[in-house]
Amino acid sequence: MTQKLKRRLDPQTVPSELQGLLAEWKAIDGTDIRGTLLHDSLADDGTVHVREETVSWSEQDLTTLTPARYYLLQNWVKEYHCDCDVTTLSTRAFMQPSFKRFGETFHAETSSSNNSHIYYKGPGDSISAGTIQVIFTHTRNMKKKNTTTETFFIVKQYKAIPKHYEKYDAFQRFPVVAGRLYRQSYYDGETIISIRELLYHFALASIAIPEIPFPCIVALPLDR
Repeated sequence: MTQKLKRRLDPQTVPSELQGLLAEWKAIDGTDIRGTLLHDSLADDGTVHVREETVSWSEQDLTTLTPARYYLLQNWVKEYHCDCDVTTLSTRAFMQPSFKRFGETFHAETSSSNNSHIYYKGPGDSISAGTIQVIFTHTRNMKKKNTTTETFFIVKQYKAIPKHYEKYDAFQRFPVVAGRLYRQSYYDGETIISIRELLYHFALASIAIPEIPFPCIVALPLDR
């Protein structure tokens, strides 16, 4: 996409009303914007969220997943990777306090509360907000006898505010800000996501809305 933009943002053809935008683009072009929302928005496809995993640990470094988290992993593999041999899916994984993707570092809540709040893709490309509880890297067998290694995030999801209260969420009137209100509480249980579903951090603040009779938070995406 960046190459397409370069061809279209020609000073000779861009209208005068957009000359300011052209100046901003020139200021950005050539700078390192990895790990920012702008970088994600300019990416051609979803590969920006995927990286090759390198195994640098041994069997003795692995931890056994709890039954509930192993169940989440099983269901994720069944849904997204039917070419995996689920019958041999290991219950053991390498626990990580943090995960770095380009210039952005994500932490489990116990390691860094501020860096554990994330937006992520939910079912049907919906956007959800939550807090990372655990980060682990897991190796699984594929049906063609090879293996694949992937990092996962166990997340507690913030409750969405009921539909009839959304009219009091002023942040939704400003899509460019991309912030929104959530209840100041989590749904029961946990969910699992991979790097592909992980989007970006958000800043969290408690907020009182007179028309809403329960505590809320506002989640504002961070361009890091």
